[in-house]
Amino acid sequence: MNRSLVAIGVMTSLLSAGTAHAELLVGKGTRATVTVEMTYSAVGMKKDKYDPREWKVNRSATITAVYEAQKPQAMAQLRAPEAAQMADLRDKQATAVSAHKKMQPMMADMMKIVEKCGENEACIEKEVEAYGNSMEMTPDLNSAGKDIEKLGKVDGPRYQLWNQVSQQASYFIDEYYKGQTADPACMEKPGARCHREETRIGKGNLPPPPGKTGIGKFEVDAQKKDLVIILPSLMAPVTYNRVVKSDFPDEAAGNSQGLVTGGLAASKPLTVAIPLDLKKLSGTEQIKQDGAEGEGGITTVRWTITVP
Repeated sequence: MNRSLVAIGVMTSLLSAGTAHAELLVGKGTRATVTVEMTYSAVGMKKDKYDPREWKVNRSATITAVYEAQKPQAMAQLRAPEAAQMADLRDKQATAVSAHKKMQPMMADMMKIVEKCGENEACIEKEVEAYGNSMEMTPDLNSAGKDIEKLGKVDGPRYQLWNQVSQQASYFIDEYYKGQTADPACMEKPGARCHREETRIGKGNLPPPPGKTGIGKFEVDAQKKDLVIILPSLMAPVTYNRVVKSDFPDEAAGNSQGLVTGGLAASKPLTVAIPLDLKKLSGTEQIKQDGAEGEGGITTVRWTITVP
C-alpha cells in the first residue's frame, strides 16, 4: 500500500523536476545584477506654411536591479509548456490512474486490516506481514509494479526563475520645442504669427518601486540554453522643469513642473541564447516611439546580466 501511495504522490513532484544541464542552474539565493540603459532621441521639424514646428528631444535612464535565483523547477513559468512536456505529463497522469486502479483490491484489504486492528501498531504489522506472505502476485499487481517503477523515474530540474529583489534608477531629460501659428487670434502679432518655445530639463534619482522588488524576472532553460527576460522598468514618475516662452493669447509663460509620458519604455520579454554560461550576457533592443508631441523617435535599450 505504501508504494502505491508513493506512486500517486509522484504526480505532485512532477512540477519540481525536469531534464538538466546543471552548469546553467545555480544554487537558490544566488544573485545577479541586471543593468538597463535606455536612451530616447527625437530630432526633427514639421514644415508647414501656417503651423511650423521643430523639436529636439533627449531622454535617458539607467536602472540597476538585483535578481535572485529561485529553486530549479521542471516546468517553465515565463513560457508556454512544450508539446512533449504536456504529452509526458498526460502519460504520467494516465499511468498513475492505472496503477491506482490495479492496487485498489490490495488497498481495500489494507483498510480491512486497519479496521480490525484500530490503532494497535503491533497488530497492524503482524496482519500486514501475514497478508504479504499469503499474497499471490496477480497480473494486475505485477502491472501495477511496472507502473510504479515508471512513475518513479523522475528527471532532474530544467528551468530556473530569477526574481527582481531590488532596484536603483536615475534619469536625465533635455528637450526643446519651438513653434508658431497663423491662428486668427494672432492677427495683431508681428507677421500675424504667435510664437512659442519650451525647454524641459530634469534629472535625478528615482525611489525604489513599491516593496523594493520591481517587475523584473528572467528564466533559464538549461536544456535549450536560453533565457526569457523581463527587464526592470521605471516605477516612479519622471519629472522635469518646464520653461515656456509664449505670446499666445491664451497661454501664460513661465516655469512649471511636467511629467514624462513616453520615450523611456523597456522592451517586451526577450528570449536570449546563452553561448557559454551566465557570467555575463548583454544585448541591445530598439523600440519605435510615436512621441507625446507627435514627433517620432527611437528608444535604445542596452541591458547586461552579470552573475558573480
